[in-house]
Amino acid sequence: MKPMNAEDFLADQLRQWLAADFKIPSYCAYEKRDTYGLPIVTIQSATQLCTKPLDPIDADHFDIVKPADINTDSYLAFKAAYLSEMASASRHSEPQSRVDLQSFISVLQDRAESFTSGLDEVIDLLSKSSDSNAPDANAAKLSLPRLRTEFVTLQKKHIDAVMVGNILLAHELVGKIHDVQEEVMKEVSSEVGSIGNRWAGSPSNRYLDSPPRGQDPEHDREERDYGDLREHTVDRLQALDYPGNAPASAPAEVSSLAFGK
Repeated sequence: MKPMNAEDFLADQLRQWLAADFKIPSYCAYEKRDTYGLPIVTIQSATQLCTKPLDPIDADHFDIVKPADINTDSYLAFKAAYLSEMASASRHSEPQSRVDLQSFISVLQDRAESFTSGLDEVIDLLSKSSDSNAPDANAAKLSLPRLRTEFVTLQKKHIDAVMVGNILLAHELVGKIHDVQEEVMKEVSSEVGSIGNRWAGSPSNRYLDSPPRGQDPEHDREERDYGDLREHTVDRLQALDYPGNAPASAPAEVSSLAFGK
């Protein structure tokens, strides 16, 4: 590619753009590798309208726009620029917007506390169950407190991301929180299943079909115990999703940022 001369059309366009004094952040990068033996976007070319960090990318003109994965230099440079601008936009928002956002932060905190307190009750209940010495029960007993700690850590990071308006990071953290919640449900469901098989298995071995209610008091009692256990564990935690649905009063931008909707 030929270098730009002062009389070129592009040079005139460049002068007009600079004279307009637009306050648009311009993040730039240049290619460290030639394309078919020739340099395409050099450092001289990349700096013409650059107002933000200039990143050298170890790629040619084709690979720079097609990152191989999320660890590729060009992807990381774009992500850093995006996150920087999101944080900057949040810092320059009106104070009233911050006050409005705080009310929805409180909703998130309340929902997080509901989930952790519900999980604490489930952990306590399962630790006292008649199946507490079984291998899978002991595994759940150890894993559930660990998952609780992971949830609390991720939830705090989610709140921080929401507070600075970092929507990309907020969405990423919600995905990780959902993964933790799914793992919690898997552990709890497995534990309940183990208890259910231990408690309700004997009657099912004696009967091809469950007897009518009132015919076998032992079977009725075991069914009630199993139902109560499930109600206070699996059913309880399933109702405590985080971050959950956005309140009806949440503006669209808050709904997307804080609740991922």
